[in-house]
Amino acid sequence: MMRLTAILVCIVSVASCSQITTNKSELAGLKNVADTAADAYVACVVKGSLDSASKNAIDVASSIKLAEGLCQSDLNQFKNDQEAYLGAQVMMTEKPLQQSVDALNDRATVEVSEALLAAAESAPAAALPVAAAGTAAVTGSAASSPAQPANGWSADQRVYLDCMEDQGRKYSGVQESAGVIADVAQSRCKSYIPGSVDAALEQEGRTLVMGMVLDAKLQGPGRTGSQPVN
Repeated sequence: MMRLTAILVCIVSVASCSQITTNKSELAGLKNVADTAADAYVACVVKGSLDSASKNAIDVASSIKLAEGLCQSDLNQFKNDQEAYLGAQVMMTEKPLQQSVDALNDRATVEVSEALLAAAESAPAAALPVAAAGTAAVTGSAASSPAQPANGWSADQRVYLDCMEDQGRKYSGVQESAGVIADVAQSRCKSYIPGSVDAALEQEGRTLVMGMVLDAKLQGPGRTGSQPVN
């Protein structure tokens, strides 16, 4: 009986190990399939969000939620392909798969925000009735910024804040919520963050952008006195 148990353990071990013995060429192929599925899902969400926003006065989060419902089959395909890719490397795929899905949805959110901002820039204000919903909700956030370091922001940190300020000035006139504009600005300026993640610096940048956008909305079109930054 003990011998049979040992044999079964051996068989299970071999079967488990066979999952993660895929060669580099096969692994690259699995990754390419998963990446293609990821691109298809993001493209579907972006298109669906733009369609929803052009037909309804809704914010970005709502438009993405509607789009995700229409793109469920694309998301399921990505999950299947990504699980196959992960399964060739690790035995337990549940946690890394969920992390992959979360990262993909974050990517979709950023790309939707950028697409809506680009559409708002290129079309008359009435052509894309995306609501500036959430503006009131972020007013309190913009009013309270994190404590600045006692010795002030360093020169390297100022580069990031200057980038955020440029982005806030560039998009302060578009009909989007301050939170969405801050998200896009943060995505475009994150490469300027020195060293590791700095939550206080990131929050300072978001506060700066949202304050500029809210000020512009209060002043109304044509009264901001700022020029877009290319």
